[in-house]
Amino acid sequence: MKVLRTNTEHAASVYTLTAGSDRASFFSGAGDKFVVKWNSDTLQQDAFAVKLEQPVFSLLHIPSFQLLVIGTSQGDLHIVDLVDKKEIRHFTTHRLGIYSLLYNEKEKQLIVAAGDGSFSIWHLPSFELVRHIPLGEFKLRALALTVDGYQLAIACGDEKIRIFETFFYNEIYTLQGHKDGVTSLCYHPTKNALMSGGKDGLLKIWNTKEDYKLLLELPAHYSTIYHISFSPNKKNMLTTSRDKSYKLWDAETLEVKAKQEASGTGHTHSVNAALWLDDEHFITAGDDRKITLNQVD
Repeated sequence: MKVLRTNTEHAASVYTLTAGSDRASFFSGAGDKFVVKWNSDTLQQDAFAVKLEQPVFSLLHIPSFQLLVIGTSQGDLHIVDLVDKKEIRHFTTHRLGIYSLLYNEKEKQLIVAAGDGSFSIWHLPSFELVRHIPLGEFKLRALALTVDGYQLAIACGDEKIRIFETFFYNEIYTLQGHKDGVTSLCYHPTKNALMSGGKDGLLKIWNTKEDYKLLLELPAHYSTIYHISFSPNKKNMLTTSRDKSYKLWDAETLEVKAKQEASGTGHTHSVNAALWLDDEHFITAGDDRKITLNQVD
């Protein structure tokens, strides 16, 4: 694993990344209140940027509707039409920062998780509010959806992982997740497993076919795990952390294949987000304002 290129044009911490319309582009959102579109290979800015009134905490590109969804630090939800390049909706349903956005293609629903302890479900393309569900006085930091779209996992600041079915949104499982809070989630693409990360730096694996029984617990990082994702070919898993490092794992064996630490060309501060471009390349972003293009060896 090696860093091919870096960019530090954002003026503050970079919190979130989302894919562009093809392999050649992606979007970033940062504490400088900008959303920027980049060329994936050169890391040069595209002729597209959005200036907001608040830092950007989350982004989601929905290709089927050609929309860019933006969540801010104060809970505002902005919807941008990428064809006309203009904002078409603005919602203030949530009171605190929007940390995670997810699209359920099966139900044509946008799911929003926020720092006010609630999540909301919106039907697309009408953006009708389907449900707004409060869970408690704690942050909701991450969302994950099963491959079939029938179950939704939510990372909660009260150390719990809550599992909902996606028809009525009833809570069907409550897992004792991570000490001090759960911060990242991802369903394994080929195994009956949910991967979770928390402020304790642990990576936990839960059996989805046995009532989410805890299968394995790995000391993955020295601090909070902010991101877990799998490569498109499902062979590799990536984790990023507040400990300034990111790791590449074998998706089958869960053995660490490579690690990029703060020394050298890596990040000097927390690594907040990552985005796979293809099977061999991925982007990382962090508190050092840096965006990096990486290659899997």
